[in-house]
Amino acid sequence: MIRNRVKWLIQFCQEMDVNIHNNKAKASIVAISMSDSLQDSELGDCFIHAYQAPSSIFMDALQTTDEFNAILNILNEQLLEV
Repeated sequence: MIRNRVKWLIQFCQEMDVNIHNNKAKASIVAISMSDSLQDSELGDCFIHAYQAPSSIFMDALQTTDEFNAILNILNEQLLEV
């Protein structure tokens, strides 16, 4: 499920001309992918909100978690295929 979300969000970013290689975009992709409470139909809107108005305190805290780093590794692997 997470891999599919990451893949979908990468495609979404490309369609929206978002630089998927910058840290803000990566953090937003990972954070949105991690959220079990989101429906797949909400991913695009939630990404835009997270990307446009990220909370630096929230993102800094999130980046220290093992789950964030595991999903970031998935994201980076998929970016190699783009």
